[in-house]
Amino acid sequence: MRILFLHEVNYLEKPIFEMHEFPEHLASRGHEVGFVQFPEGWSKSQVKAQGFRSEISGRVVAGSRITLYTPQIAAGTFFGRLLTALTFASTFKKVIGDFKPDVIVSFSVPTSGW
Repeated sequence: MRILFLHEVNYLEKPIFEMHEFPEHLASRGHEVGFVQFPEGWSKSQVKAQGFRSEISGRVVAGSRITLYTPQIAAGTFFGRLLTALTFASTFKKVIGDFKPDVIVSFSVPTSGW
């Protein structure tokens, strides 16, 4: 199963929580897992360097692989969050077209959950 998670935090830098454990355990059991993050605290150059789509190793479950999506609209500032909320529909269409999920799980409310 292809499972896409939406969240409004930085997957790579946030302390380990269920937002890491749940997707990574699913990935370790053979599911293809995608994760849309918001790069809070990153500069525009860091966002560009990360790229829109990247393959990463899990932070909790050894050997798990996650497809990480990072909106490229703006830096991870307050203004960037507002801009992402307003423009997320086009980003979401790109993610859906690329990942083609069977299921979407939203942990994101004000930034991309609407």
